[in-house]
Amino acid sequence: MKTFNRLNKQTQEYLQAPQAEKRGVLKKQYLSNRFRTTERERAVDHLNFLIEFTQRLNLVEGKSRGFNLPNPSVLRATDLFVVVEICAEVFREESLLKEDTEFWRCWTPFEKLIERVKSKEGTEHFFEAAYLLLYLAALIFKRHVMDGTVEKRPEILSNKDYLPVAARFTHPLFEPAVSAADQMKNLANNLQSLAHT
Repeated sequence: MKTFNRLNKQTQEYLQAPQAEKRGVLKKQYLSNRFRTTERERAVDHLNFLIEFTQRLNLVEGKSRGFNLPNPSVLRATDLFVVVEICAEVFREESLLKEDTEFWRCWTPFEKLIERVKSKEGTEHFFEAAYLLLYLAALIFKRHVMDGTVEKRPEILSNKDYLPVAARFTHPLFEPAVSAADQMKNLANNLQSLAHT
């Protein structure tokens, strides 16, 4: 009951906030729900949320059920995309994993891709590819932090709607022979390439 009341209060606070203050309210609420203590726990906590939010950007449930869906470009103007931004912003502000140079070599173009999606126009194919790559990146980031092994091909790529999108990435992410280091390098290259599209 306490959790429900807290969420209800947060929802009301957000709905009643003036438009110019809504992002600040979302960020405050996002930060208020963080309870982990160690740096690694906090990093995994943020990445779990990033996985959830970026998966939603890909409209997985709607596509698998054949729903009539909005164009991908529309989603960048929603609170869902704002929360993806906030999650990435807080991760950088907390300087998590700052000693992990391999991680930050990927994280920097990840943030650049978020900024590119937010600030420039593009084709619907671009936005579709960007959302998928942001989601795949979040999965790979979490695997890197958890145990440093290769992230296996995720279930989303068994859906025929996402295969042609993933095929447009310039470097393979889930080939069986790819090492964890190669996967991170290929991810950084894909993020960089798409951010400059």
